[in-house]
Amino acid sequence: MLEKDETLGTLCTLIADVSKVPEAERVQKNGGDGKVYYIMEGDIKVTPGSADMGYVFYLQGKRYDNIEVKCEYA
Repeated sequence: MLEKDETLGTLCTLIADVSKVPEAERVQKNGGDGKVYYIMEGDIKVTPGSADMGYVFYLQGKRYDNIEVKCEYA
């Protein structure tokens, strides 16, 4: 995993609906902002299109759709 430092910036933030992921596969953490976050080791498949990008989240070989993307272009 890459660690963020002064040479890295955020291009896109991907938010996945993990409500269908079994609780046993989610590690819950409380963030410094008071929100609840889940730590999961998975894969994100990115499919480039002519006008957009498609994103799919895979955890333990199972596909989870419903990924929201927020891009921050400099």
